[in-house]
Amino acid sequence: MNRVPFFLVPFSLFIGLCSSLFSSGVGGYSASNTFTLNSGNSTAPTYKIASASISGDAVYSGVVSSSDSSSVTFATGTDENNATTYPFAGANVFNPNAQIPNLTADGTGSSITIAYPGGYDSTGSGFDSAPEIIIDAPSDGGDTSTATATVSSGEITGITVTAGSGYTQAPAVTIVGGPHFLRNTTETSANYGRYFLITANTTTSLTIDLTRIAGSESADASSFFAADDTIEVVPAPTLGSVFGLDITDLPTNWSYGIPDDVDWVYLYDSDLSGYFPYAYAGSAYEPTWSRGWYSVRNAGLGVQSRKVIYPDEAFILAKRTTNSVTFTFEGTVQTNDQKMFLPEGNNQVLLNNPYGTDLLLGELIPSTSIGSGATKFNPGTSADAADTDTISFLQSDGSWKTFFYHSGTNPSVTEMHVIGTRRPLAAGGGSTATTMDSNDFYIGTGAITDLDSCTDAAGSNTLTDSNDGNYTKITLSSATSDLTGFQITLNSVQGYKLNDDGSKEANASTGVEVESPSRGTIIYSNLIGTHEIVGSGSGYVVIEKQRDINLKADEQDTSASNATVTWSIGSLGSGYSANATFYCIGGGASTNAKGTITTGGTITVSTAGAGYSASPQVVVTGGGWQTSSSGTSARGDYEIGSSDGVLLYRGYSSGAKTFLASSNPNQ
Repeated sequence: MNRVPFFLVPFSLFIGLCSSLFSSGVGGYSASNTFTLNSGNSTAPTYKIASASISGDAVYSGVVSSSDSSSVTFATGTDENNATTYPFAGANVFNPNAQIPNLTADGTGSSITIAYPGGYDSTGSGFDSAPEIIIDAPSDGGDTSTATATVSSGEITGITVTAGSGYTQAPAVTIVGGPHFLRNTTETSANYGRYFLITANTTTSLTIDLTRIAGSESADASSFFAADDTIEVVPAPTLGSVFGLDITDLPTNWSYGIPDDVDWVYLYDSDLSGYFPYAYAGSAYEPTWSRGWYSVRNAGLGVQSRKVIYPDEAFILAKRTTNSVTFTFEGTVQTNDQKMFLPEGNNQVLLNNPYGTDLLLGELIPSTSIGSGATKFNPGTSADAADTDTISFLQSDGSWKTFFYHSGTNPSVTEMHVIGTRRPLAAGGGSTATTMDSNDFYIGTGAITDLDSCTDAAGSNTLTDSNDGNYTKITLSSATSDLTGFQITLNSVQGYKLNDDGSKEANASTGVEVESPSRGTIIYSNLIGTHEIVGSGSGYVVIEKQRDINLKADEQDTSASNATVTWSIGSLGSGYSANATFYCIGGGASTNAKGTITTGGTITVSTAGAGYSASPQVVVTGGGWQTSSSGTSARGDYEIGSSDGVLLYRGYSSGAKTFLASSNPNQ
């Protein structure tokens, strides 16, 4: 495969990759990921592309006061004594090159020991002022200990602790200093989720690195952080924080010592524009060589434990010694859509899994991100064809599995199909089925022509003079049936407000009931939204929610120009020129279902799956993902592990450096 000139061989071989950047989201929840790398040797290592999300809570959350070409500024505050408070502890506490010691509290949270692995390097970089020290609260209640640091010539030389109470085990201790990212958390901002490394700071401002931006973007801090934007400052993962600062922090069976005889981690080197290996040197070489992580290629660079691993970057683990090693990475599972970096033409980049959870290839690069043009993932007739972009995955033996998107299969999708699904139901609505068929998938939309209150899910006991029932029967303009179990979305439902028992209409402002022919206030109904269909029949569905309006007559007339009260289950996409493929995930299945959907929405199940106990998630792709060996078989269901990384090669020679939208599997 000549499109992936990436060789995991001795360090002297140059590995040319472009610089990378990533637009990451900020919403998510904490999680851990565990995987094992099997044993190998120096001549036949085992490999894995892996990634580690940002871990740790934000050390500062605030609102931007102002910004300029290089820095972002925040307002001061006042404490209970009317004294001025500052956002940050001191000048340059976020120096990314500052040496960070291990701080260890005792079991009572009353004292802290300081340990610089291999000793503090007086020729290196330290702190200009004392950073903030955070001690975790006791797990069973009590008062949290507090601490202040003493800094001398850049080195943290002492920690003064004001002891709390209630500690039964040693709490974690955090230094609010060293490498940190500034990220935008304003959901309405075009820069929501963007990360930037902090290079310097005052007590009220942060200077950020602007070298890792797209070619079309302005290298100006104010372009990414506007006044009144909300932000967070979060710890930046480093080689040391991810894999261990000291020998005792290293994963079990991870070897250290002479570089040629130990395990390696490949990281991107922005100065040399390539991926190069790093190894951990133990204490046997001290004091000449301090223990820590060193570049195998150039040990003269000194300890590299503070090398930052950006949120978009994956790394390559090379097990070059016997005994397998298990990694557990703490991080964040993202719950909003992310963007992937797409390098300029004839370049490549190693990217992490942006979501921290398993996903499919068809989600990583959805069909709407594929097409001709400088800002899309470019399809082709084969992985080796000119101007074809590819995605490659590293196998444990060092070989690559490479995918491309075939240019003849839906290359210009502008909106994805969204397929409604339900737990599989047997004929007649029984719940004993465990395999999916075409009746368990649906796409439809239309007008709502009537609302009635009823007392059961079957919709048989209709209440004509009140809404004193827990169910609403919804009459649909199109003749549909057997929709029980699907999720239906009701849009723009409005009508005349009902009083509490539904016997009369009412004025929304005064609450006064009105008599016919007067009508109640026209309001939007609380039925608007998405509901599970608990019962259905020919031309109607039932939801478990009480009706609060009488539908307006003109809303019931589907021929009226202003009839806007509609329902939908899923949606039909656009830009498809051929059948698309879909894959089911979850639902308790032991075997996943899959099938195809035509441009008009006709769904065919090719694999029924097995073991379903709940509704699965459905992932739709254009159907063009292939490998060189898969022929015309669609491979949009290739699974990408939560800790996996991918090698993206931009074969399209005219491609511009940009971002690609991806689809979040957690939504």
